[in-house]
Order: sequence, then C-alpha cells, then structure tokens
Amino acid sequence: MAELVQALEAHRAWVRDTPEGQARTRQRQSEAFTNLVRDTLVEAALESLGRHVEQAAERVARREVDPYSAASELVERFRR
Repeated sequence: MAELVQALEAHRAWVRDTPEGQARTRQRQSEAFTNLVRDTLVEAALESLGRHVEQAAERVARREVDPYSAASELVERFRR
C-alpha cells in the first residue's frame, strides 16, 4: 500500500511540476470543456428543433433522405 501511495504522489508531482504534465492537464481540461460545450449545444438544439428531429428521423427511415442531408437540414434550421 505504501508503494501505491508513493507512486501516486510521484505522479501528482510530475503532473504539477513538469511542462509535460502541465500540458497534459491543460489538454484534459480543454477536452472536458469542449465536451461540456458540445453537450450543452446538443441539448439546446434538440430542445429548439423539437418535432423536426423526429420528422427527419422518419424521413431517413423511409429512405426519403440520407442521414447526412437530414442532419445538415436540421443544423441549418437550428442556425436560423
């Protein structure tokens, strides 16, 4: 157990005190923030688009439109 604690403390010091560790921390924080923004935007888009998402999914299922075109249409609608 003492070895594990020692290894964790050494790793924590590496993350905190080395340029590589600090860069890795910044990268993880940036990715976490990007994920938060993406999730927030998706929630806002789905709320805003409401029934249009279901209608687009039905059109895709009936093969009236391909999924990429349907998604592009929804994004355009959301941007307006």
